[in-house]
Amino acid sequence: MLLNKTICGYKIISLLGKGGMASVYLGENLHKTPKKAAIKVLEVDIEENKEYISRFKKEAYICSKLSHPNIVKVFSYGIYENKYYIVMEFVDGKDLSFYIHNNKNKSIKDIISFTNQIASALSFAHKNKIIHRDIKPQNVILNKYGKIKITDFGIAKINILYAQTVAEEKIIGTTYYMSPEQIKGDNIDLRTDIYSLGILLYEMITGKNPYAADTPLAVINGHLYKSPAPIDENRKDIPEYLIYIINRCIAKNKNDRFNSADELLEALKFKKVEKVKIESQVSLFWDENQKIIEIKDETTFIGRGELSNIILKDGYVSRKHAKLTISDRNYIIEDLGSMNGTYVNGERIGIHYLSNGDKIKIGNNIFIFNC
Repeated sequence: MLLNKTICGYKIISLLGKGGMASVYLGENLHKTPKKAAIKVLEVDIEENKEYISRFKKEAYICSKLSHPNIVKVFSYGIYENKYYIVMEFVDGKDLSFYIHNNKNKSIKDIISFTNQIASALSFAHKNKIIHRDIKPQNVILNKYGKIKITDFGIAKINILYAQTVAEEKIIGTTYYMSPEQIKGDNIDLRTDIYSLGILLYEMITGKNPYAADTPLAVINGHLYKSPAPIDENRKDIPEYLIYIINRCIAKNKNDRFNSADELLEALKFKKVEKVKIESQVSLFWDENQKIIEIKDETTFIGRGELSNIILKDGYVSRKHAKLTISDRNYIIEDLGSMNGTYVNGERIGIHYLSNGDKIKIGNNIFIFNC
């Protein structure tokens, strides 16, 4: 413990919080302005755990370069007793997870104010070529006056807005708020922050994460393949434009999201609603019959039973064998517990994201997927 010790001129007077690798202390200096500061100390030796040290140093560097009313300021950073520390702005408040779990009837006006402030901070960060990559309630602090501060830029991407995720890099972020492209290890850009903000906005309104589940894998499957419950299912006071904004933010295909935080801010300001129906141009080439089947419905069932949309007269096919789903320009095939399985490119699948040219085998039938 560092109580009563002095770091960078600030005397440690109490422990504010402790995580897995770092502790945050309250420091006081009667001769400096501001008189109070939050001091984050990495609780590992600098010779150990290079990954956390790298993230910690990155956070210090990034935040020291960002000056925005909705981003926590960093005053200084360095090494004390062989441990890295950051001296930063002390925000007298709670994180948004406390607000979400302790306010049953959340004000739409307050939620819009919080969203404006977060989007404003992201706009500033993005213009400085920084993607946060870990927007979640625990990284957003709310003070008693309704002022928002974003913190923890430890896993941010710097210097380029389009950040290549290399094969050996681990998936970094918090699963409940992670964008589909982060999960899949694809290239990410500023729209990954917009997705996370959309999930956070959904949670602020409903009180629950749209993809909450018992296991991380189930949460990931939600982000990749499932549609969340309608946001106005249990609340009828949500403006139509806000529902539109949330749905656009959390679109699984990043091309269907807002292209920037400024676009999102404009939609909030002018209460924009754009009703654009995305037409599907998907088809299956049925190899055996030399037939092209146009897929126009959001959900298409394939099987031997009469209730299927595509009926296969094949004893190796179950009555409801597989389901093809179109969601946000993503195309998903799901095996429905068939006895003989559904195969894509020779591999048996449970749920699979389809790409142009994929070969689907159901029983003795071969389909080529075209989009």
